[in-house]
Amino acid sequence: MDRRIVLAIAMLAIVFLSLPTFGKDEKHTNPKPALEPAIQPGIQVRVQPRAVAIGGALNSPIHLVRNAKVQEELKLDDDQTAKIQEVLQTSNVQRQKLFTALRGLQGDERQKKMAELQKKMQDETAEAMKAIRAALKPEQAERLDQISLQVRGLQALSDAAVAEKLQLTPEQKKQIQDAGAAGQQKRVQLTQDIRNGNVERTKYREKLDEIAKETETKTMDVLTDEQKDQFEKMKGAEFELPQRRFQFQAVPIQPGLRKIQIQPQKIQRNGNKIQIRLQAAE
Repeated sequence: MDRRIVLAIAMLAIVFLSLPTFGKDEKHTNPKPALEPAIQPGIQVRVQPRAVAIGGALNSPIHLVRNAKVQEELKLDDDQTAKIQEVLQTSNVQRQKLFTALRGLQGDERQKKMAELQKKMQDETAEAMKAIRAALKPEQAERLDQISLQVRGLQALSDAAVAEKLQLTPEQKKQIQDAGAAGQQKRVQLTQDIRNGNVERTKYREKLDEIAKETETKTMDVLTDEQKDQFEKMKGAEFELPQRRFQFQAVPIQPGLRKIQIQPQKIQRNGNKIQIRLQAAE
């Protein structure tokens, strides 16, 4: 296909990502109609978002080591990079095989299989992480753990290894768990209140930050001064990860058409939708 046509498709593609419906917003009672993807007749393109964000489970060392900035911070040599890449590729293949087992399953059968696969994935992840640590020098493995602690923040206190190093008592573990659960419950309630119109949408981020600060305060109050100091020392020197971003991949549906990489060019809100204008990556 002519490269100019492919670039034109990518430049004009609009991807709509659904957001939670927070109730009627008077400022958007008559939103502008959503733009339609400008795809030329006879040409079909499927746009797939490929998240490279760090968050949630992506905060674990095995996922952090995939990040180029983390690899740079660890000062990996070529042999280490190649070895780690091999381990990650093998891990990806194993995970794909596990998820293949879910195809065609429904209801209780699917849930049962999911529970079974979760245990297998945990075991596979542990084996992969063991292989990665074997490729790292002791100081590199320590730095990777420090970065993971920084990214996970208070969530790391629920990690068994971290709790053991801090010598958390059973009572402290329960208090930390309760503080996290209470914070999650308040976030759920906040979303519900916004949907019901009990809280203004413009206050959502402010309220969310308040809940986060309250949860952090309650969690840190559980720790002794010695434990707080030790927790900070375990994080090591401050390291800043790149902000969350997305890459997109346009996958041609018609046989014979090649894939192209495209990047977000403009992101804007339209009512309860987010419009993302894409352009071809150079």
